[in-house]
Amino acid sequence: MRQDVIQFIKECTDCARRKTGHKAKAPLGEIPVATKFLDVVSLDIVGPLPVTENGNKYLLTFVDHFTRFCEAISIAK
Repeated sequence: MRQDVIQFIKECTDCARRKTGHKAKAPLGEIPVATKFLDVVSLDIVGPLPVTENGNKYLLTFVDHFTRFCEAISIAK
């Protein structure tokens, strides 16, 4: 019976889709600590979003990690 169960699991497509394996994940790096304004900043592009009247469909985002000041600027590409 044990061999039948092992064989069934090997042939089960649902079981194969659920298996994620034992992939090692890289550890997260340490975030630098900001000690003054504009010491550490982040930039990112968000989108595509719905196109505006000016033809823009992305946002360029900026965040200062010390003050948490953020800015978002719409851009075309």
